[in-house]
Amino acid sequence: MNGEITRNQLIDLLRELVEKRRTSTLYVRTDDNHLIVASVERGEIVSLLCGPRKGERAIPSIRKMRTGTYRMEESVTAHRRLGANLPPSEVLFSLMLEGGNEEETDEAGGTAVSDCQWVQDVLCKMLAEYMGPIAPLVCRETVKAAGGIDSSDKVKRVVETLAQEIDNPSEAERFRSRARTELGKRMA
Repeated sequence: MNGEITRNQLIDLLRELVEKRRTSTLYVRTDDNHLIVASVERGEIVSLLCGPRKGERAIPSIRKMRTGTYRMEESVTAHRRLGANLPPSEVLFSLMLEGGNEEETDEAGGTAVSDCQWVQDVLCKMLAEYMGPIAPLVCRETVKAAGGIDSSDKVKRVVETLAQEIDNPSEAERFRSRARTELGKRMA
């Protein structure tokens, strides 16, 4: 399978591969001459590359994509290990679709989505399901009061503080559980 593709079509195609639990690798040459490689194995995105950027660091470049040409292979590339710490596919989709200022400069001088910002984004989205539109403000203020979320201890404290903001105890526990699942190793 090959042809022309837009960013949203790329995300839709990846989503379809995930939903159908397929194993494939997409190669996209963007209109600004970047190469995007996305591998899906048994319905989970296992690697993501854009030029020299790997994993979550590739997302800002993918967001900038307008159009490109692609081809798809029914296998996973040798880049499989580059996605070992990727968040769940649904989180990746939301990060690819968002705009915003979560970009920062990495050690190679390129743009990257910081782990701290990613964790905050995930927590804000989850909290919004329980608190509505005030959630991002509550989340940002809680992270700020904790001095950031640059360690697993701080992440645990922020999750606990946010859970205490949820009035219903069973919903608060569900939030804690989802946070542990979504954030995985960052809370270890």
